[in-house]
Amino acid sequence: MWIENRTHGDLFADTPKLGSALFYDSLPFEPPSGVPIGLSPDKHISDSRYVLSGPQREILLNDSGYHRTNDAILKKRDLLAERIHHLIYDTALLGASPYMSSESWETGPVNRKDKLSEFTEIHSELQRRSGSGEDLDGEKIITDVLSQEGPDQKDREIEYYNTPFGSPEELWEALISTPQTHLSVGDTQLSPSNQSGSAKLGFEIGNAIKTIMHDQGAQNEVVWGFILAFIGRPFNEFTDEKGELTELITKVEQMHESREQDANIMTEYHESEYSGELYNSVTIEEVEDSGLNPNPIILREIGHHTAEDLDFPESHRRNVQNIIAKIREKVPLNEIDDFADTVETDVDIISTRGTKEFDSISEALSNLWIEYDSGHGRKQSSDDLTGGLGVTKGAITEALHLVSKDTPRDDIVTQGPLVKKTSSETTPSWELTQYGRAVCKTKFDYDELNWLYRYAIGPEELSLNERILISRCLDELGYVVESPPSE
Repeated sequence: MWIENRTHGDLFADTPKLGSALFYDSLPFEPPSGVPIGLSPDKHISDSRYVLSGPQREILLNDSGYHRTNDAILKKRDLLAERIHHLIYDTALLGASPYMSSESWETGPVNRKDKLSEFTEIHSELQRRSGSGEDLDGEKIITDVLSQEGPDQKDREIEYYNTPFGSPEELWEALISTPQTHLSVGDTQLSPSNQSGSAKLGFEIGNAIKTIMHDQGAQNEVVWGFILAFIGRPFNEFTDEKGELTELITKVEQMHESREQDANIMTEYHESEYSGELYNSVTIEEVEDSGLNPNPIILREIGHHTAEDLDFPESHRRNVQNIIAKIREKVPLNEIDDFADTVETDVDIISTRGTKEFDSISEALSNLWIEYDSGHGRKQSSDDLTGGLGVTKGAITEALHLVSKDTPRDDIVTQGPLVKKTSSETTPSWELTQYGRAVCKTKFDYDELNWLYRYAIGPEELSLNERILISRCLDELGYVVESPPSE
């Protein structure tokens, strides 16, 4: 299983990217910490009054179980404004103090001592012995300390906090390298031309404010205030401010023109069908020879980094081979390709395998998927799932039994279980497995496999929940990826 909130490494640092994939260089494959910033419990957070706990984040991501923690989540939602105000206030105080200066970065403005004073040593030793139940003879403690013969007293050094950041610049680098949430995708996503860490940070901050801002008329004022924070000058330096504003507008226009060019390219590729006109036969042949399926997402990425040279076809072939090898080194493409094969097989099975009352198993799964996809995620009984299908609950049970985790493995018709049954005192209920959600999303939402390949090439074209779902499926089905060899 891989970190869902990260993008993948730059394959070609000097080449503009087509997809939103492969942005950070040489990211190793490693187990995920969960979702963005982890799903750890509150215990690691200094002020959990503000921060959603790990279980609360899990609930929000899975769109289920709101009733159990509804009030707790509401309270933290209502503290968002206070939380931001505290951040602004604390940052302003630190910014006006020596703590943010290069000169005082390591130690702060306080002169540190190498060793404790004799009085402090005596006081510390008294506290230590009191806590351990040792002799509290004051004269003996003083004698021990002054003679440096007491336990742990020789050359006692003061332990100070050591910052992991060597300078203000390193703190900034840590900030802009924080993984994105990517909860906002689609038309507002960053284009390949705007993939700097600084741009991503601004994008995330903007989305955070946008989430809270319900006065659309305030948008211009918020953006203007943000600009003034960077270029604002005293009134007697207004000429300098105007010059900086003009320069900023020029740079923003240039970045938007670059974004527009990328958008036009992306539109052309998305509107084109998989055909020999878009992907030449050499590319398709090399992808197949490498053991991969010629999915449009793979072909699109290769096509963007190669140009067909009709005069030197063998040179083009070698170039395609190198591109495929580099992609495989950077992202879990082999695993996704195998996983997509598995999903495709099972989509075909549930679409064609029928029962006595169903033409296909997918009909029995349809209401279960609708319930999950609507965000409710409640478990459903066979009786609940008959709605609008004109069948008995027995027919539902019979069909789901063929793809159930509770059915003997030899009797399951799919390569992995799609549902699991929960017994109760009243009536059994059903819910989709992680893998079942991926199969149903492919069947009912996408009707193609491209979205699975975007997990490896173009993860930012997927929602956060989609990436988490695929990652959990890879883990659930036992796919293991090895770290790429070190160079």
